[in-house]
Amino acid sequence: MVRRIISVEFTPGGRPYTYLSDDESIVAGDHVIVPVGPENEEKLATVVRTFSAGEEELPYPAEKMKKVLRKLSEDFIDDASQAVPGSISDSIEEALRSKILEWTDWEKNECTAPEEEYDTYRELVLKGAEKDWPEALEALAYASYGGNNVFPTNWKKSEECLLRLIEIQPEPLPHYYNTLGYIYYYGRSTGGVPQYEKAYQYFSIGAILGAYESRYKLADMLVDGKGVPKNVEAAAILVKSLYKENRDLLEEGKADCKFADVALRLGGLHERGDGVEQDLKAAYALYLQASYAIKERMKVVDFIGDKSVAEHIEEALGRARAKLPEDFFRDSYHSQGPFLIGALLEDSEGLDMAAIEKDGNWYLVARRADADEDGQVKKHLLTLAEMNICTLTDTIVMRIDEPEEVRVLAPTSSVYINHITLSKEDGHWLFMYMDHPMIVVKAKEFSFEL
Repeated sequence: MVRRIISVEFTPGGRPYTYLSDDESIVAGDHVIVPVGPENEEKLATVVRTFSAGEEELPYPAEKMKKVLRKLSEDFIDDASQAVPGSISDSIEEALRSKILEWTDWEKNECTAPEEEYDTYRELVLKGAEKDWPEALEALAYASYGGNNVFPTNWKKSEECLLRLIEIQPEPLPHYYNTLGYIYYYGRSTGGVPQYEKAYQYFSIGAILGAYESRYKLADMLVDGKGVPKNVEAAAILVKSLYKENRDLLEEGKADCKFADVALRLGGLHERGDGVEQDLKAAYALYLQASYAIKERMKVVDFIGDKSVAEHIEEALGRARAKLPEDFFRDSYHSQGPFLIGALLEDSEGLDMAAIEKDGNWYLVARRADADEDGQVKKHLLTLAEMNICTLTDTIVMRIDEPEEVRVLAPTSSVYINHITLSKEDGHWLFMYMDHPMIVVKAKEFSFEL
């Protein structure tokens, strides 16, 4: 006797399971309900293959094989809601909600289902949103926020879904408030007419809940007096705190952080003197950092608006560069102390250092020695505005110019140091481990060049 075999999987690429079925209409790609486990719990599965086999070719004796219970119609959400026992309906609903999670890329806000399943995904999300499934509401909210590969842009729909999520979720997520803040700030659901009071309200809650973007958008509103009385001092406090937090993230290798946006804003405050000392050199250095950070971020993620952010940064760089004196830029950096190595040591447990003589010149080579549990060494954001340099590095090499004395007070050429001090009595720079000098240098100056 020839049997019809249905091979299914519960997750894409997962282990296939075989069932019997007399339904000739079932084909690969269909969704079916099958019994699972000793209790024969009903589960949603996807058909990956159908074939016929004789009794002797069956993977198990026919009497021990379970049968497909039923095929789901194309409109399988309504199908799942048919008059069946409550436990079965709950099981199917859980499977359908899991399907939304499986087929949604939450970072890119895109549908990851096969293209032939786009209609199924669309129907699933729309009807799930009607039923107040949080995963469906969120998928629809962010798909509609600018559009994706299944849903068109619909700012009003995005707003409605986010407001509903805030209403039904016991602990709404900060990005719901942050996104609503953007919708109201730019008037996206009101034909381009901003709603600054609402934007300030939702950005404030987003900031309290930890959304970085909400905090720097609040700073923007404080600087411009939009939806709130103008207060550049408060804006500066906000931006400076964000700068430190996001710089740490960037130096830890998290290129998708918001450092570019924050450095751009802090640069603008310094360029204008809003709430901070007006300092064009500091502004230019911050714009360089923002430029470096946005390029690194765009290599790893595709955030909405990043192209516009990059354009604003380049405009700021050009504007600041035009204001700087002609003799500001140079090919090398000179200082009376090893300050670049000192900056590398900041926020670090210590440095591995060596004093090396090469081709008649002495060099100090310093590398951060603090590795995380994965062996990764935290980087330092080296920024030299006058040389147009900004990069992440864990190593600094400085030349000792016109040295009077260079001594290594250790049995090895490489030493470990955890602080640097200047002896005011004789002008020696002491590279120390605890209370012990490891390298002693006296020189006219120190320099750095590419």
